[in-house]
Amino acid sequence: MKILRKLLPKRFSPLHWRKMAYRDSHGLRNRAWLFDSAAVLYEQKKKSWDFLLLYIDLRNFRTVNNQLSHAAGNEVLKEFYALLETKFRTHQPVGSFRRDRNCHEKDILVVREGGDEFVVFLPLGVCDDTKRRSATKVIVDRLENLYINHKGIKVTARIAVESSQPKKPHASFLDFFHKADRKLTAIHKAEGSPQGPHERVDT
Repeated sequence: MKILRKLLPKRFSPLHWRKMAYRDSHGLRNRAWLFDSAAVLYEQKKKSWDFLLLYIDLRNFRTVNNQLSHAAGNEVLKEFYALLETKFRTHQPVGSFRRDRNCHEKDILVVREGGDEFVVFLPLGVCDDTKRRSATKVIVDRLENLYINHKGIKVTARIAVESSQPKKPHASFLDFFHKADRKLTAIHKAEGSPQGPHERVDT
């Protein structure tokens, strides 16, 4: 019993399970972490800060799965997630854009939403219209040039951007999220893509 008491708190503590709940099967941060963390900050700051929510999925991901293997697809997911982390969750600016000094690295959330979809929650802090437009352009331009070449198959990002401004914030973080989701759906339709954002790809 003494041995069990020593082992169980480390392996089966509430903190352990909480951390597990915030990771998917690949060890990537997931939707639960996004909604638990972003919703709190958004409600606190939505009337004083600007925010961007990027909803991203991958072109040609299905090709990787079908022509190579699901294991190859898993590698692409992890590699793309790592690229997003490098672009956003560092103290370095994205392109020429620098975040408000009151926005900390820990406030930026990069998650795998599911399938080949990713979400980036990006607080901009206090912005004027010029800074907001500049930030959006720089970030989207950088992401549109982001790609992974996996064994000859080029995987690129499809990006929907939704903004939130203090003068007209969304009713809730969930509403903010759904607006970005619908924009990605519209992009799929415009491209004539057979794979919609909610058509999950097994990985």
